[in-house]
Amino acid sequence: MILDNTQIETAGVNAVEEYFNFSKTLHPSLPKEDKNPVWDGKLLLYQPGGKNNNSSLIGPIHTQVKTHCCE
Repeated sequence: MILDNTQIETAGVNAVEEYFNFSKTLHPSLPKEDKNPVWDGKLLLYQPGGKNNNSSLIGPIHTQVKTHCCE
């Protein structure tokens, strides 16, 4: 199957989101079909044991996802 660049990028971003969805302290915020040339989004870092709200937010980690297709 041959994928275009948009499909490859979407698959890569989805994989990153899926991986970090299991984390209790890092939560992905990666908009789909992002047009920002530098960052694809961010991972929000929360204090361990917190309720993942604004009071336990440590800060964002700006993220760029690099993808490519392998056969």
